[in-house]
Amino acid sequence: MNTRLQITAPITTFFLLQHLFVNELETAALPLRCQCFQFVDKVHPKIIKSFQILPKSAHCSRTEIILTVQQNNKEVCLQPEEKQGKKLQNCWESIRHDPNRMRQCTKGKPKKSPNQSKKRGRKGRNTRPKRQQP
Repeated sequence: MNTRLQITAPITTFFLLQHLFVNELETAALPLRCQCFQFVDKVHPKIIKSFQILPKSAHCSRTEIILTVQQNNKEVCLQPEEKQGKKLQNCWESIRHDPNRMRQCTKGKPKKSPNQSKKRGRKGRNTRPKRQQP
């Protein structure tokens, strides 16, 4: 009887360890659901610290844009179908997913210099020629 226990104990231990190891790997490797459930349409570009774009995958059927904002490092999910979400995705594609250039996508519109805002032509006068009356 002792020999029977000596043979079955290692086999049982092997199967038990194998079962635990496989369950640990499955749990650690696979996210089980989408990250975002509440979305905002727009966030002011100046308060965005960083962002993360998660493409569609097996665990989530939609593209997710997660922004980290300056207020307590809070994370906010941006609506990917809205104007700002589309612009952010296009910029991310154009910089080829380079995290060093990420700030380029979150900057607001560049301010016009004083020289650009001036109209061309004569100062204080209408530049269109007046119609001559008969």
